[in-house]
Amino acid sequence: MRARPLGLAALLAASALIGGCSAKLPDASDGTNVSPSAAAQFDRLLRECETVTETQIKEAVGGDGYPESYFHGAVCMWKVPATGGMVDVTFAWFENGSLGHEQQTARELGYELTPMTVQGATAFSQRRPGTPPACGVAAAWDGAITWWVQGTADPCETARTLMEFTLERTV
Repeated sequence: MRARPLGLAALLAASALIGGCSAKLPDASDGTNVSPSAAAQFDRLLRECETVTETQIKEAVGGDGYPESYFHGAVCMWKVPATGGMVDVTFAWFENGSLGHEQQTARELGYELTPMTVQGATAFSQRRPGTPPACGVAAAWDGAITWWVQGTADPCETARTLMEFTLERTV
């Protein structure tokens, strides 16, 4: 059996990633959803990271300065300067995912789950045992969306606030 050239493997992996991310994406102009059409909408591929503004992230975490984005892709990450130090914020939107899958994964990781509703959406908070300053809130919306916060006095409330901002904008 011949090995495939690395370039072809990378192209196939990128095609699979793009295909998995081609569901509805937010339109930053008015908060409604749009369905991208192939290459014409490629510029919107990473718009998931714009579901809330940097001002809203700063407000939610009680930051002293504006968030610094350090990764945009399938997951969006920011560091926010705050009085107590840096706050880490992560957002993930799995358009083809489900809240049930997110719950199953969290249980398998041994996280503590608390069911909730956010802006009318079924959701849950999740905490890693032994890591009190970290918490995530996941909700069912056009797949599954999750906000993780680490470094605030009440990371679950902060993650819930970010989820509220997201769902307010996308409803």
